[in-house]
Amino acid sequence: MTEQQQPGTTSESAFYSDGVHRIRFGGATDADRESPFAEPTQWTLEPAPHPEPVTLRHPKPPRPILDPAREAMLAALIGGKPPAPAVRQPRPTLVVLESPYAGDVEANLAYARACVADSLARGEAPIASHLLYTQPGILDDADPAERALGIAAGHAWIGVASKLVVYTDLGINRGMEAGIAAARSWAHEVPVEYRRLY
Repeated sequence: MTEQQQPGTTSESAFYSDGVHRIRFGGATDADRESPFAEPTQWTLEPAPHPEPVTLRHPKPPRPILDPAREAMLAALIGGKPPAPAVRQPRPTLVVLESPYAGDVEANLAYARACVADSLARGEAPIASHLLYTQPGILDDADPAERALGIAAGHAWIGVASKLVVYTDLGINRGMEAGIAAARSWAHEVPVEYRRLY
């Protein structure tokens, strides 16, 4: 109790505090509170006053958005709007491209880029390992060990592709023939399609 009350008087400002909450008593006299037969007193529970707001030393970072479609659906549900129906996009066809690399390397690289552009225009998802792995800082085609590593990596992609596409405008060289043989060597035998740009 904060102060002594005269017996028989109402204690409007009497309270009990546990350091977190403050319980106010009211509507009863001190004599009523001391009696074992007294009715329960009315009280209210309110937060104890803090001298300053409590702040976290390390505030939580904002929650990352992991799945935008799921987040949009939840936001629509919280807002009371039905979520828009999900439109499933067709998966592009995964293809491995074969075109010449050795010989006139600059002309063959330009041709390979045109082949990739043609494949993309058809709605495919192409990979041309001879364009990717021969970039500076990756593999050196002049080093036989690195060349073999690049060929093996390119052939590994054939196993997950829907088809092998061979562009034949500049002819078919030994490296391309090895790719065709790799496609036919898989247990599920990857289909081979021949194309021309011109």
